[in-house]
Amino acid sequence: MKLPFALPPLNRRTVGYALFMAGLVWFYARFVVPPMFELIDRGQFLSKFQVTPAMSRQVVEALAREMETRYIFAEGGAKAAARIRFDLATGKYDPIRETRALTDTLIEDIRGDNDGDRNLSVVFTVNPIEQPAGGGTLVDPRAPWDAQAEGTELDTLGRPTRTDGVGMVRTLDGNVGYLQILHFNGGADAARHFAQAMQDLHGTRELVLDLRDNSGGEVGSAVALASFFFSEARHLASVQWRRGPGELETERLITTPPSGETAYFKQPVIVLVSRQSVSAAELLAWALQRQGRAKVLGESTRGASHPAVRVRLSEHFGATIPVGRVFEPKTGQNWERSGVIPDRYLLAYEALEVVKRELKYKGEIGIVNQP
Repeated sequence: MKLPFALPPLNRRTVGYALFMAGLVWFYARFVVPPMFELIDRGQFLSKFQVTPAMSRQVVEALAREMETRYIFAEGGAKAAARIRFDLATGKYDPIRETRALTDTLIEDIRGDNDGDRNLSVVFTVNPIEQPAGGGTLVDPRAPWDAQAEGTELDTLGRPTRTDGVGMVRTLDGNVGYLQILHFNGGADAARHFAQAMQDLHGTRELVLDLRDNSGGEVGSAVALASFFFSEARHLASVQWRRGPGELETERLITTPPSGETAYFKQPVIVLVSRQSVSAAELLAWALQRQGRAKVLGESTRGASHPAVRVRLSEHFGATIPVGRVFEPKTGQNWERSGVIPDRYLLAYEALEVVKRELKYKGEIGIVNQP
């Protein structure tokens, strides 16, 4: 049978183009279209979701219990719990229908009785917060509970991601190492990644440690990273933990000298920080600065020195409750509210480029004494 039209000759170029187009269609169908519909669904959910008085009562009562039993400052926790219970009884929260309005109001209320503790927070999540295994309310900090929750890393489509916290690792011009840490909730995976990164950067002449977008995490993980910079054990700070009603326990945060080619004892270290650097990131910058091991550049940090846990309040509401207080043993001081004050102020968004430029042309970083 003779076709009424002529087929183009099959050659490598035609076949290659057809395979490319097929691959492009598959990529869009697999990785682009589903996330787009997911974002649309999330937007529709947010637009329709309304807080009810019954929901407010559940969240407020759960938050009050967590403040009473977990907050590092027992008196402040009891006072905050009494306040929000009183406000609940008098109907303050009943008219609230928007999730952001409820979380903002509760944050203001519980912080108001605790010197504006920036570690205290309440969040609304689109994705339901799973009930922790075995009961209880503690949420695994390594499991981002939503894109709306502060400190959660997002991909380009705004979806929460799961990483060990280690971002970019590379060598800049002039044999300068660069290590970006996004959070300290990576656990054992992060510890292995820290060691690999420090081994890769072992031969560099200087290190830039970027904590500008770091959302904090576990203090132990921050101490583990600090250990690569000291040849002997250093007592960086102490932490007072609340383990139960009226029960306080003090822990010493001490570095452990590394082995092999992961040590970074002699080379200068520059730490970049911003107003977004918080919690464990502040601990690392503060400790390296006070030990004279690093220069801190950028903006004053958030000012949150109280390690916190995540708790589930309801299916879509959670909170971070500080259960510890970091301090320097000799003075009792920390960076709460004031933040870590940099040795040199730089706008966060341009700090890395300034450092790269100065290291390239001057060979060193200029430090301006603060007034």
